[in-house]
Amino acid sequence: MKAAVIRAYGGPEVVKIETLPAPVPRNRRIGVTVSAAAVTRGDARIRAADAPPGLSAGLRLAFGIRRPRQPVLGMFFSGRLNEAAAGLPPGARVFGNTGMAMGAHAEEL
Repeated sequence: MKAAVIRAYGGPEVVKIETLPAPVPRNRRIGVTVSAAAVTRGDARIRAADAPPGLSAGLRLAFGIRRPRQPVLGMFFSGRLNEAAAGLPPGARVFGNTGMAMGAHAEEL
């Protein structure tokens, strides 16, 4: 699968499209093929390690000291289920929030 990946903090130029292995759903998670994902101000702040005054150390502790711990950002997505789940058939349209796990800027979740 393809994903927008950041391997270092910086400006928009650090974002690269890379081919990564597709995630394996586990721990009660369900595979989703992403149709759309939001790119938010929060994503830009994390990518650039740009926190408001006094919060920079906290941002790096939460997301990675030298580089982002999770190289694929993005929290908000919409897409289609890869398998049946919670009474929904495969292919059902869904939307959600990955929370601090990030990863929505990829073709698969």
